[in-house]
Amino acid sequence: MDVKEAVAKAKQYASYVFAEENPIGLGLEEVVHDEADRSWNITVGFSRASVGTASTATHAFINALSGTQRIFKVVKVAEADGRLISITNRDS
Repeated sequence: MDVKEAVAKAKQYASYVFAEENPIGLGLEEVVHDEADRSWNITVGFSRASVGTASTATHAFINALSGTQRIFKVVKVAEADGRLISITNRDS
């Protein structure tokens, strides 16, 4: 699995796992290939939207005005088959 495939998988997993929290602006932050573990550690960032009827663009605008912080998660993906190994908080 190359880096682009790993990043796409990581974003897909994060979107799926956090779907109920309406992630906004999900994007790539960092990529680390762990050769010893044969995995990709991919950091993604996003903001959590409040649940409601407002559009995604409206949530993004409100979050920007309110200074909502981005959340960063490390999505660990197996190099061999692209399966999800873990999703953890990124250490600051």
